[in-house]
Amino acid sequence: MAAARLLGCRSLIPAQPDPDALFDRAWALALIEGGLLKVEMSCEKSGKAEQFDVLKRWLMGDSTDLSAASADAQLDLSSNAVTVAIHQLCKSFRIVIQ
Repeated sequence: MAAARLLGCRSLIPAQPDPDALFDRAWALALIEGGLLKVEMSCEKSGKAEQFDVLKRWLMGDSTDLSAASADAQLDLSSNAVTVAIHQLCKSFRIVIQ
């Protein structure tokens, strides 16, 4: 699952998992994965697929290996434009998972 990879959740499963906890985890991962897919499709429709690919790490808090300056250079945008794009991406993600 893409969401599980983004979240690094494989290590969060206890040795003797509770069935309810497993169900809740699977449900949450499916919700996140569905939300990511919807936002990605929306970005593709609006011609921002590359922007989504670069900035999606900020959705899951996995931006430690990518600096905003690096994203600026990859996307050929100003730092303010990248900040706005991250904010809009997060807002879109929040809306689709609510």
